[in-house]
Amino acid sequence: MSQSRVLSIRFTQEEYETLQALSLVMGRPVNAIVRESVNEKADRAADDDEVVQMAEETKRRLEEADRLLRQRVSSV
Repeated sequence: MSQSRVLSIRFTQEEYETLQALSLVMGRPVNAIVRESVNEKADRAADDDEVVQMAEETKRRLEEADRLLRQRVSSV
């Protein structure tokens, strides 16, 4: 069994009421609904062009930061 982590999340009153309603209708705890939603979003991310583009931009920025740091170290 994987280790669980506790995370505090702030919801608006409307979001909280929506989660409570879903919990009541589905007969499932709020935390299970939230975890399922996160997993669904993560599963779809690889096919989401916007997420792929953000990942590529993050990779580019990290590579540039690494290059600048290595350049600084080699010039010292």
